[in-house]
Amino acid sequence: MQRNENTEQDGVDVRSYINLTRLFMRGGLAELALSHAFASQEREPKSSVMPLVFPLRVIAKRVLVKVVNLIPVAVREDCNSPKLDQGIWESRALKRSLEWWIERRFGEPIISVKLKASPAELAALYGQAIVEVADKTKNVELIVESYLSDKWSRIRQPLFEPLPVEAPPRVVLITQYQREDQLEYVITPTVPIVWPDPDFHVIDEDTDMHSPLGSVYWRKELRDSERISRSRFQLTRKKALESFGHGIAPLLGADDLVDMTIESYPSDSWKTIRTPVGPSTSVTLSEIDKSSALEIFRKRHF
Repeated sequence: MQRNENTEQDGVDVRSYINLTRLFMRGGLAELALSHAFASQEREPKSSVMPLVFPLRVIAKRVLVKVVNLIPVAVREDCNSPKLDQGIWESRALKRSLEWWIERRFGEPIISVKLKASPAELAALYGQAIVEVADKTKNVELIVESYLSDKWSRIRQPLFEPLPVEAPPRVVLITQYQREDQLEYVITPTVPIVWPDPDFHVIDEDTDMHSPLGSVYWRKELRDSERISRSRFQLTRKKALESFGHGIAPLLGADDLVDMTIESYPSDSWKTIRTPVGPSTSVTLSEIDKSSALEIFRKRHF
């Protein structure tokens, strides 16, 4: 595995790249959330849908800038992905050594850590369930797997809450620029032909919490030989229609806040996985609001 963060070098196989800086930041946020949970005095009774099996596992799902949801889970299916990198770090927040490793699951780079914790520390996550199965005097192994997407639900089962659903997007807006200055685009509203999408190779991904659009989950993928940019975010219905035209109105439903997905392709290869559901429209960015969703998308990905 190459550690260079530049995933855009010409003539280089981007499949060998992992953005270690982002992954370690994601692991650090999970570590901080875990330290808060260990120090918590909350001891709510919890009823597990499955028996606890050691080592314990937790999914760390980032939802805000410094907020990570910790979701205790059971293993539904083993995932024997090869470790791309691994090591040990000393955690200041947790005051112990952590074993870490990086792998790919469903095309996505994942960082996991393994540590030992006491039943008392784990009580905030597991409630009475941990006390009933663990020796109070002995530490137990805990593995924390950090994800940005919900693909973990394919192989893990939450112990205390419903399984998340990978719901298909209402509409996927395909953008293709028509001029070399990338200021004129053709936008085509589409829907997935099948769902879930194929597990494309993710070059880089993150959640931008400081975007004018609010929280934006973005990723760069390798689909066959093409590099594709994708962003998912929410807009008010009014702002969505202003940004992308009233032709998409029937696809948005009746909710005032709508989920939006934009993908940018250099060719028409999107037609193998997307079905057009409305007419294509041409947009010149120099003529629209500089704070529009499309302009923000262009600045991030081009």
